[in-house]
Amino acid sequence: MTNIEPYYYPFKAVGYPDKLRPVNLPVSLNVYLLCNSKDKGEIFIYKEREEIKTNKKENKNASLLFAGLIQRLNNCEYITQVFDSYGDQLHIAFSHTINGNKVNIYRLRRGCVRLYFIIIESHMILFRLSLKNEDKISDSEKKTITDRVDAIYKAPPNENKYLKRVIL
Repeated sequence: MTNIEPYYYPFKAVGYPDKLRPVNLPVSLNVYLLCNSKDKGEIFIYKEREEIKTNKKENKNASLLFAGLIQRLNNCEYITQVFDSYGDQLHIAFSHTINGNKVNIYRLRRGCVRLYFIIIESHMILFRLSLKNEDKISDSEKKTITDRVDAIYKAPPNENKYLKRVIL
């Protein structure tokens, strides 16, 4: 079991930490960033995005990945419609079993940048951004991903305890 205590921040800005710009998604979409505390600076995606900034080419790919995701989400009425607008850039990375249930972990890619997320009912939770140069997911990367998914399922969106962990 993971020691991550999940908190969720609405996906309302991009460009962390330099130039945060607002993201205005349709109100029907519930997109969140996973965090390990109430401190916004500890959002996993933000910290990982900062690491990618040192690679000029992949920094641009990360920016384009998020810009494309935002554009596509803005054309969706329901969260699952995002799948219709991507080709092979968006696919199931692998499945993870929690309490006997299979959970699909999705991966969106641009260049060597990978964004991992899950969808639970009408909620998209973005939880991992990484650079990847190989097709196979390393054991350590898989552990990082599954630990975060396990944390999400400690307080999933379809339970009341989730609402206590959403930070507005």
